[in-house]
Order: sequence, then C-alpha cells, then structure tokens
Amino acid sequence: MSSTAEDTRNRGKRSGTAIRAKGQKRVVAILEASRAILIEDGYTQFSLRNIAGRAGIHLSNLQYYFPGKDELIHGLMEFIADKYLQTYETLFKKLPDGPEARLNAAIEYLLTDIRNSKTRRFFVQLWALLESSDAHSGVLLNEMYALHISTLNSLIAEVSPHLSPGILQQRATMIASLIEGMMLMIEDADEKLQPGEAAIEDELKKQILRIAMDK
Repeated sequence: MSSTAEDTRNRGKRSGTAIRAKGQKRVVAILEASRAILIEDGYTQFSLRNIAGRAGIHLSNLQYYFPGKDELIHGLMEFIADKYLQTYETLFKKLPDGPEARLNAAIEYLLTDIRNSKTRRFFVQLWALLESSDAHSGVLLNEMYALHISTLNSLIAEVSPHLSPGILQQRATMIASLIEGMMLMIEDADEKLQPGEAAIEDELKKQILRIAMDK
C-alpha cells in the first residue's frame, strides 16, 4: 500500500493506535464491519456495539481505535475514499499517459459503480447516518463531499489547466452532483428507453466531459 493510502486509512483513529500490522488489520476489520452494517442492516443499526459484534471483537477493543461514533464515521468515510483512490491508481496504471484518459477512466468507473446495488445502498444509508449524526451543522456531510470533490477537482485541473480554482471547484461540484443524483434515478431512466437508444451513462458521460473541458 502506498504511504498516501496508509495515511488516509490512519486518519480518524485515536493518535498512536494501529501502528503494528495486527492493529492495522483490526482497523480494517472494524471499517469493513461498519460498511456491512450500513449495507445489510441500515443506518439505524450503526452502533459501536453492533459493529464490534460484526467484527468479532469486544466493544472495548473497538473503542481503543475509535473512541466514539463520530471518530468511527470519520474513519469509515476516509476508508471508502481510500478505496476509490486505490481503484483509480490501478486503472491509471493501465492507461496511456495523458490527462484525458485518466478523466475518462475515472468517470466510466463511477458511472459503472452507481449501477451496483450495494454501492447505492451504502451511500443512501451513509447519507442518512450523517444527517442523523450531524443534523444541525452539516459538517460530516460537507466532509464526505469534500473528499469526493477534491479528486474530481484534480482530474479536471489536468484536462483544463486554464480554469481558475473557483471554477474548478464549481465544475467538480456539478459533476459530483450529477453522478450522485443519477445513483438514485438510474434504474427509472432505463425504463423509459426505446429499443436501440443508448444507455443513460453514455449521455451522462458526454455532459460530464463537456463540463470538465468546456472553455
């Protein structure tokens, strides 16, 4: 694992924990159990006790790494963001050098991923969890979107280096909103297609690339 990926996974935990391989393995088990709880049981069952049980450890062992629910949510968001970053790195290694190829690969992956029922279930439940945990300030929701938008921002900056930081941020936000909104509606959109018409991903990808590269 790259140092960047390891640093990402280590954020959200109590300082000084999970330094050894055994501790790092336990943290991954906790975060995988957290993800499974959201997908299979829903956000109302997202508790430290339930997650410890799913991970096969005592509650006190979980709290050694993540003292409270907020720390665990932070860790889970960063864990998922790291998984996407690792996927991008793997995809990019197979591509010819060039920013457009990287942007295309990332967008194609995201549009394929939103068809995955587990992906949709996870994010819908995560949104509900963040809202229930942070109903007043929206800090956790903002943090989740910041992780996603920053990656898109970097990819757009490569293909459109002439754009100002403010415009880059706007376009990354627009693209993230298009993809996440389509996650909820993609199956309904399929039902309205006529024989021979292209899948909605094709049209969505064209619009995303236009947003990213329009002068």
